[in-house]
Amino acid sequence: ESQDPESKDIVTRILEANRGNGDKNVIREAVKDFVDQTCIRFIARTTEKQYLSIMPENGCWSYLGRTTMLAQPVSLSAGCMAKGSVQHELFHALGFYHEQSRSDRDQYVTIMWDNIEEAYKNAFAKEDTNNLDTTYDYSSIMHYPSFAFTKNGNPTVLPILNPERYIGQRVGMTATDIKKVNRLYQCDICNMDFSEMSGSFASINHPTSYSKNTHCWYRIRVPDSMFLSGPI
Repeated sequence: ESQDPESKDIVTRILEANRGNGDKNVIREAVKDFVDQTCIRFIARTTEKQYLSIMPENGCWSYLGRTTMLAQPVSLSAGCMAKGSVQHELFHALGFYHEQSRSDRDQYVTIMWDNIEEAYKNAFAKEDTNNLDTTYDYSSIMHYPSFAFTKNGNPTVLPILNPERYIGQRVGMTATDIKKVNRLYQCDICNMDFSEMSGSFASINHPTSYSKNTHCWYRIRVPDSMFLSGPI
């Protein structure tokens, strides 16, 4: 990961062109998750010379980590207006590769090179990543879905243990996504976000006790399509 871990205040400018209130609300919602669960703060630009320029260019894309550009672009066009998609591009700007590009990905997924459009094969390259002592996360917002950039309708990324497994959601950051940000940027914060069907948790430094007035934050997030009955 390439972002400077000391730079926790990220200066941004959201270009107004073709931005309705709905788009702005999606961006605000995406940013709020970082504020609530990490030490990253996105600050509106005033006079800063170097900043992220969030604009509706052609498609959804971002540079990896901090560059030498003064106005570093993050493109969020009309098709990118989902909270997880916005967070995906902001993760790139914070210094994170795609999950299927992890250095240990060959233990978890098979890349079906013959099914990938030629122009996008570089997006599936394996990188020498710092995995920050986290496990591979099929549900990460940084993971491609199974049919990403397919040229023939066949899968481009297959989980090894269960090829039928759903991968690559764009609902929002997972617990592992959040953990990566907090570890890379050395955030003194404890939290856990449950977005899977089941899970368990313990305090981060268990069994050591926390100091007084330490605040930990836990959330259970249920997909809108899931029907629940009874107490949880």
